[in-house]
Amino acid sequence: MAESEVVKRENKSILNLRSLDDPIGRSVKHDCSVEIVYSTNDYQCSRLCRGPGKYFSKNGACVNSILKNVNEAKVQTGCDPKSGLLAYIVGDAQFGAVRLQCLSVDPGVRPDDMNKPNKILFGGTVSINYLEKFPDFTEGKCNNPKHVIVAIPNTSTIRSTGICVPKSFESALS
Repeated sequence: MAESEVVKRENKSILNLRSLDDPIGRSVKHDCSVEIVYSTNDYQCSRLCRGPGKYFSKNGACVNSILKNVNEAKVQTGCDPKSGLLAYIVGDAQFGAVRLQCLSVDPGVRPDDMNKPNKILFGGTVSINYLEKFPDFTEGKCNNPKHVIVAIPNTSTIRSTGICVPKSFESALS
């Protein structure tokens, strides 16, 4: 196939793409703030989008440049993977309507609220570093030396935890 035929074919396919926008070949401008317009580069967005601001290609779609300069929200202090809380982006990242939220990697044991303590051992302390391993209540210590650790069995949604009880209750609970 001659080189001129290849060029003609490519130009014809470009014209066919245009005809998808408008049967007569005019380029139709879309409101990219309201509808999703897919693109591979910024030039396509400037050609296809109308409305306030300039548009650029992000994650394969046209996004208003007003959103480009919005500073990322800082994750709340305490959203620490070592403590069992990871930062998740919740919302529509494509259009910038997102928020960062701390969520637990150990539901039922580590609350999503960073101000609440880990519930792996009630009345005691356990070394907690979720990056190394999930905490185990059997490795903890009761705050009161006259107490012992008793297991609370796991359920379908929460794994086993522990509670510190007086030694006198130990035989009744075993």
